[in-house]
Amino acid sequence: MLHQMRREKSLYGQQAGVDRLLLIHPDTDACSRLALDAEHLGFTVFDVLSVAEALEAIRINGPFGVIVLGTVAGTNDKTAPTGATYVNMVRSLKRQAGQAEIIFITQQSLDMNTCCDLMRSGVSSFVDARNGRIDDSLFIDRITRARQQFQQIT
Repeated sequence: MLHQMRREKSLYGQQAGVDRLLLIHPDTDACSRLALDAEHLGFTVFDVLSVAEALEAIRINGPFGVIVLGTVAGTNDKTAPTGATYVNMVRSLKRQAGQAEIIFITQQSLDMNTCCDLMRSGVSSFVDARNGRIDDSLFIDRITRARQQFQQIT
């Protein structure tokens, strides 16, 4: 079930999905702030708390031009998701969302192999949030570029 649905916008006259952003982030405060940034750029934002909710949102409300997958670091090494878990999440999203551009926000260090696997699985760019804060200007740059990339491939 969708956590929140933000303002609706008609797709009439638009390339299907180009201005629609699906935001997946388990931290509701971060999710709200990122959604506001995206809305200021003209995106219609749908935000959910999990990949399972995201897959349902894609099925019901797709298409989306941009998908942002945010992660929260585990409290210790045993609770932090593994790189393979993230790769499987991205593969599931890409399988369901098709041409959507996927941006990955991480709060933990990822090794080079995991980053490469994420790129091969469909991630188009990364946003580093290891200090617990997402740089708004970097986030805005990434979603703007992702929208442009999506427009070029569709």
